[in-house]
Amino acid sequence: MLDAMEARKLGGRAWVRDAGDGLHRILLRGINARKALSALSLAGGFRREVRQRGFGVNDGFAGFSNFHPSFDYAKIFQSYLRAPGSRHLIMCHPGHVDEELRRLDPVTITREQELAFLLSTRLPEMLEKRGLRLGRLSQADRNLSAEQTAAQ
Repeated sequence: MLDAMEARKLGGRAWVRDAGDGLHRILLRGINARKALSALSLAGGFRREVRQRGFGVNDGFAGFSNFHPSFDYAKIFQSYLRAPGSRHLIMCHPGHVDEELRRLDPVTITREQELAFLLSTRLPEMLEKRGLRLGRLSQADRNLSAEQTAAQ
């Protein structure tokens, strides 16, 4: 994948999702740790290679779920915000469910729960309490570069 991105000269214009996060962050979140640890073990060295090739990459990753419809998604989402990285990415699967999707995908109820939470006032309130805000990874990279330049 990275070779194909390099061949298309996407360096500096594209970012890559790294589903591995720091061990300490995973343990601090304490939710669906087994899935997060599996992703971490598979992602060894990936972030470093992505950066060496000139692509943007997230720093921090959460959102592993067991998709159980009885869980309160807002409560689970709070755990995703614990120990965020500087360019924290949260995986989610929101959506409207129709009959065709029900036939194709067993994960339907939680999609609508996620969508309802993400569109509610609870999300911005939760982010504000923690001093966090939604943003684009490209903007986070510009802000980080400006901070690094100012520090030099």
